[in-house]
Amino acid sequence: MISIKRNFLSYVFNLLGEPQHLFTMKKVKADSLALFINESVLVFMGIQQQLPGDKKVMDDYKRKFCEANFTRKYAEFEEELRHNILEYRNITIIFDFIVSCLGEKCHFEEFDTVTNQHIIKTGYEVSFLLKLKLSIEKNICRISELSACNCKGYPKLELTGFFEETLKKHETAGNILPVAGVERPAVCLKACLSQPLTPFYDERLDFETLKTQMKGITDANQRLQVVRDRLYDLKEWQILYDREETDVHGKTDYQVTEMYFQKMNLLCTIEMERIEKEIDYEKICSLYLLNRLAMTDTDHLHDKSSLNWNGSDTDLVELITALLKTNSIARTDGKKMTQKELMEAFEKFFGMEIKDARVKLQNAVQRKKTIAPYLEKLLNAFVEYTKERA
Repeated sequence: MISIKRNFLSYVFNLLGEPQHLFTMKKVKADSLALFINESVLVFMGIQQQLPGDKKVMDDYKRKFCEANFTRKYAEFEEELRHNILEYRNITIIFDFIVSCLGEKCHFEEFDTVTNQHIIKTGYEVSFLLKLKLSIEKNICRISELSACNCKGYPKLELTGFFEETLKKHETAGNILPVAGVERPAVCLKACLSQPLTPFYDERLDFETLKTQMKGITDANQRLQVVRDRLYDLKEWQILYDREETDVHGKTDYQVTEMYFQKMNLLCTIEMERIEKEIDYEKICSLYLLNRLAMTDTDHLHDKSSLNWNGSDTDLVELITALLKTNSIARTDGKKMTQKELMEAFEKFFGMEIKDARVKLQNAVQRKKTIAPYLEKLLNAFVEYTKERA
C-alpha cells in the first residue's frame, strides 16, 4: 500500500514538473532549534516570575539551557542548512526554508530596555537569567540576519554570503563531499556542481542603495569613484552569475541582470554624467575665483575702480581706524572685522594701495599738536555745511 502511494505521488510530481528531491529537504534540526528557543523563552519568563520552587527543577533548567547547548543546537541547524544548500542550490528555496521553520522567532519582543534592570532588581537567579537572555538574543539575532530581506524581497548579504561560502567550500573539497555526515563520491560531486546556480541578489548593486550611500559623501570626485567601482562590481557579477546573450540586432544583453538590477548600467551612466557636470561647474567657479583674486594684484588695482582718493594715505588710515573702532562697518557673516580686512576693502574700492599702513598709523598716534587732523577737518566741513543750510 505504501509503495502504491509513493508511486502515485511520484507520478503526480512528474506531471506537475516538480522535482522529486523535495522529499529530501531536511528540517529536523531547524525544528529542534525552534522548539529549544521556545522552551528557553518559556523558562526565562517563568523564572522571572519565580515560579520554579524546586532546586532540582532549577538545576535541570541550568543544565539544559546552558550556553554550550545553544551553541550546539545552532551549529546543528547550520549543518542542516548547508546540506539543503548543496541539495537545492537555489537561494530562494533556502530563504523560504529558514523563514518557514524559524521566521516567527525573529518577531520575539519580550526583551525590552528594562529587562536587565528588572532581573537585577529582583535578585532571583540573576546570573542564570542574564546568561540565558544573552543566549536567546544571540540565536534570535543570527536567525534574523539569515532571514532578512530587502525592500524588493531578495535575501540580504548575510544569507547570500553563507550560501556562496558553502558552495565554494564544497567545490574545493576534493574527492569526498561530506554532507550532514554522509560521504559522497567524486562522481556525485561533479554532477551536483553541474546543476545551474541561481544567482543571488546583491543589494550593493541596487541603484537606490547606491544613491543612499552617496548621500553621505560631499566630495564629487569621491562620489564619481563610488559609481565607477559599483559598475565594475556589476560587470564581475554578470561574468559570474549571468549569461551574455546577443539579440537579433547584435546588442549584448544580460537577462538576469536586467531582472535583478533594472537599468543599473544606464542609471549609473546618467549619474556619472551629472557628477561630471558638477565637477566641471566647480572647476569653472574655482577658475573664476582665482581670476578675481589675481585682479587684486597692485598692477591692476587702478583698472577696477572709477573713484580716486584725493586725501593722503594717513588721512585714509585715520578714517579707517575711526570707522573700525565705532563698528560703523561690519562683515555680513557676523565675524569680527579686522583692521587689515577693512584697509584692503578701501584699497579695492579706490583702486589704490596704502603703503606702510602700519607705520603711518603709528606716526599718527604719536602726534603731539593735533591727534586727528583729518577727522577734525571732516567735523569742521560738516559744521560749515550746517551753517550754509541754516
